[in-house]
Amino acid sequence: IALLYRSYREHKHIPPSHKPHIQYKKRTSFLTGLTIAITNPGMIVWWVIGYKLLLDLQLFDTMNIPLKATFLVACCTGLAGYLTLIAFMMNKLQESISDRLLDRMNIVIMILLVFVIIYFSFKLYGLLTNTTIDILYNV
Repeated sequence: IALLYRSYREHKHIPPSHKPHIQYKKRTSFLTGLTIAITNPGMIVWWVIGYKLLLDLQLFDTMNIPLKATFLVACCTGLAGYLTLIAFMMNKLQESISDRLLDRMNIVIMILLVFVIIYFSFKLYGLLTNTTIDILYNV
């Protein structure tokens, strides 16, 4: 605790003339943000969930290696496109997005996550009890 206090005091008492001027470059900042977002475990989990949903919908008879490779390339392209779009939108709309809009966007994302959790809870229950609850086709 003492070290945290000392580092905080040292940080607060730097004279303005001695503060280094950090110059951010757009390209470096974009690539840094993109690599951080790509390695985000939440994004990776979303693509794994998408693969599981693709299997559950039984759109294909068999999942062979070319189909898996196509899915992987499509996911990587979609992820890079999505993250690029978000980065450009946030760069252009930095100040115009209100906190209220961000709160509403988070609520929508939470609702979507609740539906995904419910879906996989039913799938887990079906696996544990050795029954089939097909909520995708019984709607």
